[in-house]
Amino acid sequence: NSDKYDEIIAVWCDYFNKKFNTHPPLGPNIIKALIASESDFRVDPPGNLRATGIAQITTETLKALQEKPR
Repeated sequence: NSDKYDEIIAVWCDYFNKKFNTHPPLGPNIIKALIASESDFRVDPPGNLRATGIAQITTETLKALQEKPR
């Protein structure tokens, strides 16, 4: 299932690497491991009503990700 999200994961990797200026750069396999542990790549996994999507992002996390870097 993880390969079907490669394009989206590439966008997230690029976003995180630019936002946080990561060294070494964050690779797609790290994001895939996170998603696998959070939702097993299910869009609406059971059990969590506060988080959504395959990465199980909460409203608070989304706000933090949208803040401009300092």
